[in-house]
Amino acid sequence: MRTLKGVSKMKKHFVFFDLDGTLLRWQWFHAWIIFLVKAGLIERVVLQRSKKALTAYRKRSGDFEQFINEIVVAFFDEHRMSGVRISDVEYASRRLAEKGSDYVHVFTRELNLAAKEIGYRCAIITGSPTIAARAFADRHDIPIVMGTDLPNDGKRFTDGPIVEWLHRKDEAIEYLAKKYGIDLQQSVAIGDSEGDAKMFERVGYPIAFNPNMGLKRLAHGKWPIVVERKLIYATSWSKKGRYVQADLVDCLPAPLGEALTNRLNKLELLA
Repeated sequence: MRTLKGVSKMKKHFVFFDLDGTLLRWQWFHAWIIFLVKAGLIERVVLQRSKKALTAYRKRSGDFEQFINEIVVAFFDEHRMSGVRISDVEYASRRLAEKGSDYVHVFTRELNLAAKEIGYRCAIITGSPTIAARAFADRHDIPIVMGTDLPNDGKRFTDGPIVEWLHRKDEAIEYLAKKYGIDLQQSVAIGDSEGDAKMFERVGYPIAFNPNMGLKRLAHGKWPIVVERKLIYATSWSKKGRYVQADLVDCLPAPLGEALTNRLNKLELLA
């Protein structure tokens, strides 16, 4: 493993990733549910209830958050997994990861690789079920996942309360910081929606990535914004009170910014 000057005690420096829309270009939770329906593990009604909202979003006549809310309510409120064997869902999740876990954003993919290159550790904090997110994480060599834990008896899923971090991502980071002794001021958090803002308040280097309107408003004047289209643009808030194009070494810890810049330059993707 290559070590860059200025990085010490590597295991205490982390990159915290959101999953849906940040690492993955779509919603892993939605893809996972589709896969479970096709495998006959849960009922098709979950997709039917969200279909109208998804169509409206794709036609740009509906809100993305409404679509997500529909599918989350349809899945979690009815305990769709109750009685299903954990081993069957683990197998299905691994199969999905084999087929669909490569549809990722280049910026976050390369950030993950650059982090490993210099010794940072990576973690995913997500609202998706942990069993689903872990299958994705394993394919990308991300060892730590904080997701939604479904009630179970060790062999099958059951009725009962879920344990989730979606609305407590700040608490998830604090939990990991205590467990691993993380230097949060030299750590990074990256996400795409206002639910990730709580993470940003806990680290020294927050990144609003392809932010939705809610996160864009919250980021204004505070946090760097990175946008990935055909090229990747990084901007930061200037002393003159506006966003200006920025180098990644200004948005990330210097060694990580350098490593990521080198990787993206080789791909000819930086604007």
